[in-house]
Amino acid sequence: MLRLAVLAERVVHVDLWSSVLGGIDGAEVVFGATDLVDLVRCSDDDVNVVVLDVASNSGSMARIVAGIEARWPSASLVMANDDVDLPTMTARVTHADSDLTMLSPGALRDARNMLRSPAQTSPLHVYPRLTEREKEVLERLSKGNSTSVIASDLRISVNTCRGYLRTLMAKLGVRSQLEVMAYIAEHGLPVEGS
Repeated sequence: MLRLAVLAERVVHVDLWSSVLGGIDGAEVVFGATDLVDLVRCSDDDVNVVVLDVASNSGSMARIVAGIEARWPSASLVMANDDVDLPTMTARVTHADSDLTMLSPGALRDARNMLRSPAQTSPLHVYPRLTEREKEVLERLSKGNSTSVIASDLRISVNTCRGYLRTLMAKLGVRSQLEVMAYIAEHGLPVEGS
């Protein structure tokens, strides 16, 4: 059973997303809120996926993500905003794994603006150091694919894929997959020969 929690800035998004996601076969929305404090007080300890509006007014995105990870450390985090189409949301939530999934270009743009990391390294210094496999992982991640989808596409284990993601984050000087997405949005993907 897929158990979901929804955090969105507007009640209308909480209600709409909860209604759509609750219609997924084998899924149940156990809680929805417009405030992080209310969400983490939810009495249900068994949440698999948290759908998060990047425009949430609950404070800084880093604090929100940290609060969700502290409450449900093994839950997948699915980022969305008001320009996400509902079929895409349904598909991404259904295939979410224990990593971050981005839903829409607008969500990526908004998250990039919220989560800029001062530690980011210039792509001129990083991209030439990436292995071909790391570049393949990076490209698939840029399309919003989850770790399990990337692993399946590349015919590697999920744990191996996570290892590639960890080395990518270290090389890029970022701390999360969301920051990797922001890095890609700002600098683009490596070009052939870099």
